[in-house]
Amino acid sequence: MINKKKQAEKKRTTSRLTIILALIMMVLLIGQIILSNRLATEGKTVAALDQEIERFAQENREMRTQRGELASLSTIAAAAGKAGFIKDTSLVVFPQDQTMALKP
Repeated sequence: MINKKKQAEKKRTTSRLTIILALIMMVLLIGQIILSNRLATEGKTVAALDQEIERFAQENREMRTQRGELASLSTIAAAAGKAGFIKDTSLVVFPQDQTMALKP
């Protein structure tokens, strides 16, 4: 009789343990699925951000090239010519031994 009680109690403990382990496994499995889904979504977001960074880097390179072209002397001279400025070819040289202004 005591032996049967022990066996019944052992069976109940084993079945409870099996149920608990099965529940833990199911929770872990569902957690893994949720985590994998979140990582996949974040991977798409990271890829989109990488593409945007590359696009901005390309625009930055193009703007630097344009800035260099606009700041070149030939471009400035052409813009000055269009605005009506003319190039002065006369050269004025001041002698170095004379002072330009004297104190009274």
